[in-house]
Amino acid sequence: MRATGDFVKVKKAEMFFLGRKDNQIKRHGKRLNTEHVQQVAESLCTGGTCALIWYQEEKLILFVAPKAVSKGHLLKKLQECLPSYAIPDEVLPIDTLPFTSHGKIDVSQLNQIYSSHLNSQKSDSKLSEQELWEGLQSLWQSILNLPDGSSCILEESQFLPSGGDSLKLLQLHDEIERMVGRPVPGLVEIILNHSIREIYKHVLKSAFPRDNLAISSHSVVKRKLSDPPGEEPNNKCVELSPENPLKTDVATIGFIAISRGNHLVSLEGALKSQIEAEQAEKSEVLPNSDTNVNIAEDYSAEGNLGEGNLGEITQKLTLRVRWTSDLGKCVDASPLVVIPLPDKSSALVYIGSHSHTIQAIGLYSGKVKWTRRLADRIESSACVSKCGNFIVVGCYNGMVYVLQNSNGDVHWAFPTEDAVKSSPALDPSTGLVFIGSHDQHIYALDIYKKECVWRLHSQSGGIFSSPHLHLLPHHLYVGTLGGQLLAVNPVMGKTVWRTICGKPIFSSPHCDKDYVYVGCVDGNLYCFSHFGDQVNIIVLFNS
Repeated sequence: MRATGDFVKVKKAEMFFLGRKDNQIKRHGKRLNTEHVQQVAESLCTGGTCALIWYQEEKLILFVAPKAVSKGHLLKKLQECLPSYAIPDEVLPIDTLPFTSHGKIDVSQLNQIYSSHLNSQKSDSKLSEQELWEGLQSLWQSILNLPDGSSCILEESQFLPSGGDSLKLLQLHDEIERMVGRPVPGLVEIILNHSIREIYKHVLKSAFPRDNLAISSHSVVKRKLSDPPGEEPNNKCVELSPENPLKTDVATIGFIAISRGNHLVSLEGALKSQIEAEQAEKSEVLPNSDTNVNIAEDYSAEGNLGEGNLGEITQKLTLRVRWTSDLGKCVDASPLVVIPLPDKSSALVYIGSHSHTIQAIGLYSGKVKWTRRLADRIESSACVSKCGNFIVVGCYNGMVYVLQNSNGDVHWAFPTEDAVKSSPALDPSTGLVFIGSHDQHIYALDIYKKECVWRLHSQSGGIFSSPHLHLLPHHLYVGTLGGQLLAVNPVMGKTVWRTICGKPIFSSPHCDKDYVYVGCVDGNLYCFSHFGDQVNIIVLFNS
């Protein structure tokens, strides 16, 4: 018997054909049988035929014939029948499917058809403001699978609350760049964190300089985007964000936060108009979100951080103790620095210790603003909430405490079933806070509704290391004491993939745009792709 590349199931000396090896692809970390997707599509495509290709090993394209087949209806049905990773990136109606002389689908011809389709969408002429706005609305409606007949989209609608996920994010990002015919820097972060109005303004500014616009700034779109805030939407508008899981009753402040590992979070909040110019000047310090919406590369601050002068920058860097604060016992946690954008002189440092206490200390003065004593030791490093009004920290008594940043009062205490030494991680796109516990669970907490959105059993021991959120793909990476690294969907709380390192993981994972890295007790630094493939092992030491 020779290898034919066919997958079969043997039952009672009979072989049942399951599919071809060359029909198996890995997409978004999942093994996918393209033939199965094609069969499902054909079962839904009444009176039509379908063919599926893996275009340049990047995009899943479904061809349907004849052209009369409803593209929108078919895509909607596919989303109901298939998992998200199996949904085609695009459905392309054509007159007839091409066949080879042997009667098989001509895949090479389909690739040429799609390539021609992409070229036909490119235009040398610049889009007008109105064409850009209408094109963005059309993409938004199509990718988020909104009901047919949606005549307009509310300006404040946001991507994730409207039904978006990481796969749809990729699709929207690519389609916008294809529409404008050029890369749009920082687009991923804007899509995740801002409304469709802000997405439009960002694309307009990035892709089309103001002096090259096809239509003046008094265009119809501009008038649409500057309607009075009190105006009621017309009845044909579809509310894309009817339920926001993280609605807050507290005022949002703009801030910059620096936490363990030099992780940097920058959230503008309601102060965008006040700090727009300042952020533009400092944009080179805060890289775009090629890697992570809330984590920037390590950088060295130059000059003053704010009102206080933390030491002269000379040819030879010297450090001196500016102030100290006594926390009573050993400090294993890392400090959290939160700098409010309206008044940087009021920046605070939050730090906990084994004395059961956590303090808020003035960054420049060293004066203790407040001290809160919790029920047990604090090894967890704190993180700040999306609104900037709360501090989240874990405790040895199994509780996750959410404290008011102004006075340390307990806003909410969430119980796990064992000690919490892991440090919380914020998803600034949703506001969820993720944390691990020695009870072997990962938790996603909505601190505004005071509820656990989901929890996931690691199936591989307790969790000491801190979760790490990565934007693209939208994964939460968690290391376990059982020696496994997990990639978790942060919205659904489902395991995307897991891999075994063999020894306990105390190290917290870290990412760049291509890889995720984690250290292990076996003395190695492991490098994996975002799809779970092991890329490299670096021996750090032999224990």
